[in-house]
Amino acid sequence: MTGMRVNAYETKSLVISRYPTRCSRQINGEGVEQVEKLKYLGTVFSSDGKLEEEIDRRNAVARGVLRELI
Repeated sequence: MTGMRVNAYETKSLVISRYPTRCSRQINGEGVEQVEKLKYLGTVFSSDGKLEEEIDRRNAVARGVLRELI
């Protein structure tokens, strides 16, 4: 592999499923941590596929902006 190097320690894995699922991932023989929630490009994803936390976060940001306008 040339050019890009992937650091297994800094890499996280998120499996989105209706049911709790464990997947084993490795990069160059090193295990990759599986997480329940992952923030990617500013959006929070959860392993159950629900977006309530992300919706709540965006609503809070919008409320803060509206308070500044008033």
